Amino acid sequence: MKIQISATGIALAVLIAPIQPAAAQQHVKVGVLRCEVAAGLGMIIASRKDMECRFTSEHGRSEHYYGHIQKFGIDIGSANRGVLA
Repeated sequence: MKIQISATGIALAVLIAPIQPAAAQQHVKVGVLRCEVAAGLGMIIASRKDMECRFTSEHGRSEHYYGHIQKFGIDIGSANRGVLA
């Protein structure tokens, strides 16, 4: 009986405790993100396309990012190169 009351008390304390909001970011980067996506072929079950991105800040500085778009599911055919801006 004591264990059940203690567990209930702990659960209530957790629920009643003040919830802290998520910490806000100190700054926000403003600029343009442009990504070039490579052409690719669908491999029936999955496909993957590499991408290269460049973020240019409002002050003219550039940052490079690399990644890929991966898709699972029916994907038959080919896709041309593209740009996300």
